[in-house]
Amino acid sequence: MAWYKCKVIFVEKIDENGERKEDVKEQYAVEAVSVTDAATIIQEHLEGFNFSLEEVTKMQIKEAFLQQPANGFRPDGYPIFIAKLALTTANDYGIEKKQNFHYMIEERTFEDTYLRLKDEMKGSVSDIEIISISLSPIVEAIEAEKKEGAA
Repeated sequence: MAWYKCKVIFVEKIDENGERKEDVKEQYAVEAVSVTDAATIIQEHLEGFNFSLEEVTKMQIKEAFLQQPANGFRPDGYPIFIAKLALTTANDYGIEKKQNFHYMIEERTFEDTYLRLKDEMKGSVSDIEIISISLSPIVEAIEAEKKEGAA
């Protein structure tokens, strides 16, 4: 599974203030096995809306830390942050290598994102340096449906 960014253009959309907007562009992150699968998932997710799918591209996300469901539903309206981390590991000969990875985090604030990232990484065997955390234009992350019996 990988994460794909789906850029969508809504022909018409009502914003949170009840105002009608035309040609609204939004981005979604979709967990899928391929570009085609991501396109199918976003089309099913937005069924009933008048939109066009502009682009689907693979994201370089190592892992996503999303809000966990409460009573079967994930909390709504949390922003998506993208964090860039440098992980330093040593090979069998003791030679250190630094690699950069991107993580997607769904949290209320920048500070909550930073704390969540530190918490998620505390068990890592690598030296970790947080290079950046930025607010993403992604409005929603859609996880793949877990199949029954799958690990």
